[in-house]
Amino acid sequence: MKSLRVREFEDVDIGATAQVFFDAVRLGAADYYDDRRRAARAEKVPDADDWHERLLSQQTFVAELEARVAGFMTLDVDGHIDLAFVALTLIGKGVARAFEAEASRLGIERLDTEASHMARRFLERQGWSVVRQQSVEMGDVSLTNFLMEKRLVAGTPSSDA
Repeated sequence: MKSLRVREFEDVDIGATAQVFFDAVRLGAADYYDDRRRAARAEKVPDADDWHERLLSQQTFVAELEARVAGFMTLDVDGHIDLAFVALTLIGKGVARAFEAEASRLGIERLDTEASHMARRFLERQGWSVVRQQSVEMGDVSLTNFLMEKRLVAGTPSSDA
């Protein structure tokens, strides 16, 4: 298998990243959230214009494997990850590790995110810690997520993740 490459988001990534997001929320999270809660987060594949605006409003990175979008991550200068999703068929191929390495390369020493139940389990195995459980309202639905963080060592992720 060819190596994973992390690069900056490009306009051509709109459709693929929107689909990765939708699939992760609607299909990947099915064991953790009921249909109503998953629909509150992603009722349909995001509209291309709205999605483009959302991703361009943040620093967005795309992981590419064999010329295919394997996942994407948004990252602010303080290390906050708003969005981080991996294509369901490419889970376990090192996408999260590649994103952590990119953040470390940028000089970020601490990452934090608001993780779903599904992401929490994965992130804990990668050395992340839960800061607190939270409840977020999306329309008339309440969703539980977890504020999580991970310290990075300059130049490399802080664990074997």
